[in-house]
Amino acid sequence: MFRRVKTAFAALIVAAVADSQERRAVRETADVTLVEVPVNVTGRDGKPIAGLTASDFQIEDEGKAQKIVAFDVVDLRQKQVVAGPDTPFPAAARRHFLLLFDLSYSTPHQIVRAREAALRFIATGMDAEDLAAVGTTSEGGARFLVTFTADRRQLVEAIRSLGLPAATDRSLDPLSFAFVVPGDPSTRGRSPAIESARPSTGTAGVDPGAARIYAMMAQRSEDLNAITRVARHLGEMNALASALNLVTGRKTIVYFSEGYDSRLLLGSLARQKSHDETIADNDSIMQGRHLEIDIARRSANSPLQRQLDGTVELFRRSDCVVYPIDITGLKADGDASLASVGRGEDSLFALAHATGGELMKSANDLEAQMRRIAEKTSLTYVLTFQPTVRLEQGKFHRLKVGVRTKGARVSARAGYYETRLFGSLTPLERSLSAADVITHDKTGGDFSLEVVALAVREQPLGRAPVVLEVPGEELLRGVTGERLRLGLYVYAVDERGALADFFSRALTVDLKKEGTRLRGAALRYAGSLRLLPGSYRVRALVRDEDRGRFAFRAVALEVPEPGGKEMFTLPPLFLGGESSGISLRDASAGETSAPDIFELGGEVFVPDLKPRLFAGKVSRLCLMLYPEESGASGDAFQVEAGIRDAQGHAWAPAQFAVVGRSAPDATGLIKLLLHFAPVPLPPGGYVLSITLKDPSGASPPARTEAAFRIL
Repeated sequence: MFRRVKTAFAALIVAAVADSQERRAVRETADVTLVEVPVNVTGRDGKPIAGLTASDFQIEDEGKAQKIVAFDVVDLRQKQVVAGPDTPFPAAARRHFLLLFDLSYSTPHQIVRAREAALRFIATGMDAEDLAAVGTTSEGGARFLVTFTADRRQLVEAIRSLGLPAATDRSLDPLSFAFVVPGDPSTRGRSPAIESARPSTGTAGVDPGAARIYAMMAQRSEDLNAITRVARHLGEMNALASALNLVTGRKTIVYFSEGYDSRLLLGSLARQKSHDETIADNDSIMQGRHLEIDIARRSANSPLQRQLDGTVELFRRSDCVVYPIDITGLKADGDASLASVGRGEDSLFALAHATGGELMKSANDLEAQMRRIAEKTSLTYVLTFQPTVRLEQGKFHRLKVGVRTKGARVSARAGYYETRLFGSLTPLERSLSAADVITHDKTGGDFSLEVVALAVREQPLGRAPVVLEVPGEELLRGVTGERLRLGLYVYAVDERGALADFFSRALTVDLKKEGTRLRGAALRYAGSLRLLPGSYRVRALVRDEDRGRFAFRAVALEVPEPGGKEMFTLPPLFLGGESSGISLRDASAGETSAPDIFELGGEVFVPDLKPRLFAGKVSRLCLMLYPEESGASGDAFQVEAGIRDAQGHAWAPAQFAVVGRSAPDATGLIKLLLHFAPVPLPPGGYVLSITLKDPSGASPPARTEAAFRIL
């Protein structure tokens, strides 16, 4: 929701520059916090009202009118965005569906039917730009099986696992994008809580009045236990609502639940447990047998009601709209539990009504009802304003959005929070905040991040080495203490948004030992993905896990088909020196039989992605290539180089020579060791361009380049 804006960016690897700017907004100014408010406007018929402009809206922050500085319209019915050219699809306007399964108040049979309904929704109710997540609430708390993603396969596998025994350890992905590891069919589910029926006890020979008192005492004990369970359940929902505030945009929660017994909330006067019991209570009152009457059960539970009100308010503040699916309506004919239909209806209605949602009773007609939800949210107006009101840290700003259209109904978020300290966030909130950055490609951050992803021709799955580099000076800014804990999260998604592979790592840097070496240099990490041929987007996030400072970068990657006939060249890689900072490699790099991609002449290296050179001083480079099929030895080509600046001016390097060459490995890859020295140039950013030519002219030249800086 908050967008921190920077006016200057460090120089990037040339291959990453254009890609990182794809979704970058230009309506930004230095050190400004902008608040985005997605708004749905419907008429009396419940259908969206189109054609509104920024002048039709008013927005107030804590009662003070705010100026709308940007205005976007996303119309999913037309599959288009009516906005400036800077924002192809505003993150705040994307629909976010959370399919939430209540395992605390559901039987296994109900969960099975709920699974079927959710799978139908994934198949027919979601648009291509929609995101969805799968979560559960149970005695163990609220958790996400899959975070918000466009990957339908991960969503389907997570839903199918519900009610099944746990099968695998999913701790490999702390952000929950991968429910199943790509290429691994195993899944993990969570068994729902199963309530056993209370054994019946005989009452023959017992005074009816005494038996009623004993039954009342047993019922009272059971109610107290049930109230404790409901209070704990609402506490879990509170934690979930708070965490969802960190997800950009409006969240539509499709809540599969039977609800808890409304009598616990409203009392039997408002929701009688049974007609016979009510008559018995009335007889006891008329005859003065007050010990036989459970007064507490007949009246409303005010503390529980206040807790429910607080839960609903948290969902509203987090811009969540709840659509409960009463899963008692999903039961098949002849289900013995049909007698309980409607007992939790009031609690579910309270969640729906107060958040602007709708209780779905006839959930067997889920598809039609979900189409109605989709229609209501198909047209979204995104209002952006620069707040003029400041409150204390973590305080809530109340927003009021109006529209100058008669008969229109406005649905918008209730407000937003001032920034909270990262240390105050729960583990779930930290996970969702990181996942939100990755899902919505939130470029920028608190320090610079360089990313290079390489494609290697291999079968059946080609390696795609990924190198991350963070400037040490920026990374250590404001850091105190003796250690630095970092989280590295790298995900590759295909053109449909499906997860192809990922890796995540936790690093701890001992600043007492390594702080001096890191300051003034860089921290680099080399990992690897496994990808089939195709087009991918590699998303990388580096986060300080103690302070919340982060950097994000996304780059495009094209994995070629193995066995190509034309020459294929990877970007040249600078070999860093001993004093170039801290270089780390994935521990699994040496555990494979495949040739090490970052090894040259027996020397293992991690490339320097942001090399800083001096005019006339020689630097070493590694150039990797696959020669054309007819020249597999790698001898039939010439290597030429040139330098250009940002204005396009060109120079020849002071020195450029091939000083070593490896034999082709099992995949045909050849590595060249190059010596390169630039001519005297003014300090700044430059590009080294390398061309490989076939002297016979039988194949076209291959070109590649890398960025560097002159100090």
